Parts: sequence; C-alpha cells; structure tokens
Amino acid sequence: MGPIYSGYLGMFLFGAAALAIGMLTTTITSNQIVAGFVAMGIIAALSFVHFSSDLVGGIASVLINEIGLQSHFEDFGRGVIDTKHIVYFLSVTAVFLFLAIRALEFRRWR
Repeated sequence: MGPIYSGYLGMFLFGAAALAIGMLTTTITSNQIVAGFVAMGIIAALSFVHFSSDLVGGIASVLINEIGLQSHFEDFGRGVIDTKHIVYFLSVTAVFLFLAIRALEFRRWR
C-alpha cells in the first residue's frame, strides 16, 4: 500500500505545481489558448530537462537534474517519500503562485 499512497501524494504535489504554473500563465496572457500552450511548454521543459543533464558534465549536470520535475517525481512511484521532494514541489507551487499574485497586482495598478 505504500507505493500507492506515495504515488497519490506525488500526483497531488505534481498537480499543484502544474496548476500554479497554469495560473501564472493565465494571469500573464489574455488568451486562454496561449496560456494553455505556454503552461504545457513550461511543464514539459521542467519535466524533460533531465535529458539535457547528460550532455553537460560535472556540477552543472547535478544542478540541471535537480531543477527538473521528473527527478523529484520518480521516488514517489517507488514508494519513497523524501522530504526533499515534498519541499521541492511545495516551493515550485509557492513561487509560481507568488508570481501569479504579483502579475495580478501589477495588472490592477496598471
């Protein structure tokens, strides 16, 4: 039952990060279609950035691998709940929600 519950937790955290990215793109653009494609592009870029870490060596490879969503999501599928991954997803969610709030405030005062 551990991998099932940790998988649910991972999907919840991944979904929260994806929703926060989507909210940011919707506040920046005025078109919903454009916002959807930009959000999918950002999520895809963050999901597949670990492929480019193989091309770069050394400490840059580790840094690029830690930025990606996929490297933090894999442990949830194996039943491992690591606080590093939880903090990562919560941080990504908080940063994108903060940027969305700032974009809305900028639009309001503009």
